[in-house]
Amino acid sequence: AMNPTITSQAVGSWTLQNLGKRWWILYADYAWGKQNMAGFTKVAQKRGGTILGTTPYPLGSSDFSAHLPKIQDAKPDVLIAVTPGVDQENSLKQITSFGMKKQMKIVVPLLFLFNRKSAGAEPYAGVYGGTSFYWEMMDMVPTSKRYVEAFTKRFGLPPADYSGYGYSGIMEIARGVELAKSTDSEAVAKALRASPVYDHYKGKQWWRTCDNKACQDVYILTARDPGQVKGEWGVFEIIEKLPASEEMDRT
Repeated sequence: AMNPTITSQAVGSWTLQNLGKRWWILYADYAWGKQNMAGFTKVAQKRGGTILGTTPYPLGSSDFSAHLPKIQDAKPDVLIAVTPGVDQENSLKQITSFGMKKQMKIVVPLLFLFNRKSAGAEPYAGVYGGTSFYWEMMDMVPTSKRYVEAFTKRFGLPPADYSGYGYSGIMEIARGVELAKSTDSEAVAKALRASPVYDHYKGKQWWRTCDNKACQDVYILTARDPGQVKGEWGVFEIIEKLPASEEMDRT
């Protein structure tokens, strides 16, 4: 899976180039939130961005109204909302009700299919974020098409990003067993290191040598406006693919 370093470097760099350089970061005050905040801050400093301020909040909060006026007063180009899960749904509902989308761009590290389905189109409309996988990649990547069609036939809905992680993980273990002609864990690991490139569901990925981390593309999405949603599940639009690079992660 991607980590907060990869996410923040990819999404942050794209945001600086396309949406604005003056940021405010709202983040959940725990490990994932802090790591993303640090990553976005680092990429802003490296690439000429400015952090106007940061706002930590307790994970699991349902009310963000005390924090939003201060952000509005600062007039950032972009609000980076590092708000996971249901926090993301609640924060985007309140950001929308405060009229902040008319004042600044809203960016989240990751956009999740089922959070968007849960909250509805309006809170997410126009919000940008990253993803490791979105099912409409089937129109771009042959292995995505095969995977999405098989998953949808079996489960009656398209796969989300974490479904892809699970599928790819199992397929890669199976590939290692076939290469090693063994289920011994050390033999499987050695075989995968010797043949590090694979493509199970989203195009070419590979294991980097120094730490066996998976290098993979990151996609930038935006949530479609209510009138632009395609059917039940076509809720996001793919904006850009950011090619996999070892430089996205820590050394």
